[in-house]
Amino acid sequence: IQKLCEELDDAWKDLQDKAGERSRALDLSLRAQEFFFEAGEVESWLSEKNDVLSSTDYGRDRDAATKLLTKHKAVELELDSYNGIVTEMGHTAAAMVNAKHPDSKAIANKQQAIAQQMRALQRLATTRQQRLMESMYRHEYFLESRELEQWIKEQEQAAASEDYGQDYEHLLILQAKFDDFKHRIEAGSERFNQCEELAKKLITNESPYIQDIEKRQEQLG
Repeated sequence: IQKLCEELDDAWKDLQDKAGERSRALDLSLRAQEFFFEAGEVESWLSEKNDVLSSTDYGRDRDAATKLLTKHKAVELELDSYNGIVTEMGHTAAAMVNAKHPDSKAIANKQQAIAQQMRALQRLATTRQQRLMESMYRHEYFLESRELEQWIKEQEQAAASEDYGQDYEHLLILQAKFDDFKHRIEAGSERFNQCEELAKKLITNESPYIQDIEKRQEQLG
């Protein structure tokens, strides 16, 4: 009986040891599967946003460019959130690698690949924001320059008038109109300077539309 009890006790301890090993193995497998599942979700999102940020549509007019820029800012907020997730995944991956997880190599490789994709997407987002800003400023400049050109033509017509007054009262009226005209010209000069400053800013920042802008400024000048 004593021997049987000892055998049962040994068998029980062996069963407990094996159960413990099985539990640890399952826990390691679960942690790895959770990591790879989250990695798959993040990779899917990165791929989707890569297509969005690779778009060459920068808006055909100022309103369209502004709307695209607003959407882009929303994507950048998402990018910040996912960057936080990738950072946390990095901590999780490092902990498993340091603990000699059986899948350490695959985990480390996956984390490295995702981190690289995230950095590439961040660079893409920065470039797209710059292009959208350039597009918006370009449309803003050409809209303002067209309005200014039309205004200049209207003032040129007024300046070309050969009406010098038929009598004293008429002359006073013309003088008042001319004074008003001079004020408009002064205000227009400020408007022209602002338009020119916007053009210089775009040119200084090496806008891809430099040639169009310089040509337009020559037409206005």
